[in-house]
Amino acid sequence: MEGARAALRLLVLPLLAAACGEARGTLVTTAAPAFQPSPGATWQVQLTGALDSSLDVAIYDVDLFDTTQAQLDALHAAGRRVICYVSVGTYEPWRADAVSFPAAALGDALAGFPNERWLDTRDATVRALMTARLDLATQKKCDGVDLSNVSPEGAATGFDATVADAEAYARLLADGAHARGLGAGLGGGSDVAAAAAGTFDWALTEGCLGDGTCAAFDGFRAGGKVVFGVEFGAEADAATICPAARAAGLDALIKNPSYDAFRVACP
Repeated sequence: MEGARAALRLLVLPLLAAACGEARGTLVTTAAPAFQPSPGATWQVQLTGALDSSLDVAIYDVDLFDTTQAQLDALHAAGRRVICYVSVGTYEPWRADAVSFPAAALGDALAGFPNERWLDTRDATVRALMTARLDLATQKKCDGVDLSNVSPEGAATGFDATVADAEAYARLLADGAHARGLGAGLGGGSDVAAAAAGTFDWALTEGCLGDGTCAAFDGFRAGGKVVFGVEFGAEADAATICPAARAAGLDALIKNPSYDAFRVACP
């Protein structure tokens, strides 16, 4: 009988300790650490066209909505880590949740993408919908999320939101991703990159060589975090693009603007 009581005490004491920890504000969790890719990892980003899953790369960045569960599972079964792309700052009318965005939160059209509109990311409904997208990424077993368009980077949006507003939104999303066990990647947002470097797990730039914004992501590199770089061009452009990308500290790919399967990896 005494042995049974001792066994019971051994079982109960850890539970009491955990409960006391929560009462003091310490959440005891068994969630896996968020995914953080390493500099030098091989990768591919493909957001349009039939998915080419045959590449011998460590990481795939694919669309959260358009990539099926079967495709994601197959990538994982092949040993790939999967980042799921989400535009968190723009309204895309073809998305499954598009009807839920309030009209008052829809701003100006994006330059070059007249079917997309900037969102007022301060809006509570917009934020709730983006949180639901993080839940979807968890349900689909993504390893991380590529959070694109966190900031309009000075583009006219139709709203009076500030860079400080964009920084706060970025923190909200990164914290939400981490709470779900997802790695958080900053997609663009050179104006918020310095503030985001300590919170996000990696960054992904688009055309920063031509824009002259690559240095904005120095905080990521200083923290040992990878900065993935996408530059647009053809295979013949590698001789020019790749040395510049290396000098800028980018793990770079040359892609088509459509983000189809075409890629040239800079060594």
